[in-house]
Amino acid sequence: MPIIAGRALRLSLFLAGCLTAAGASAHAIYNNSFRRPIPW
Repeated sequence: MPIIAGRALRLSLFLAGCLTAAGASAHAIYNNSFRRPIPW
């Protein structure tokens, strides 16, 4: 069981890191859109 728990912990940390990176990049793009509006 400890091996399965370790894998689950690594997977959860990996997913949390991906979500954090995606949120940070989306926040940066959101902020930049106010400074330089996208020419549509």
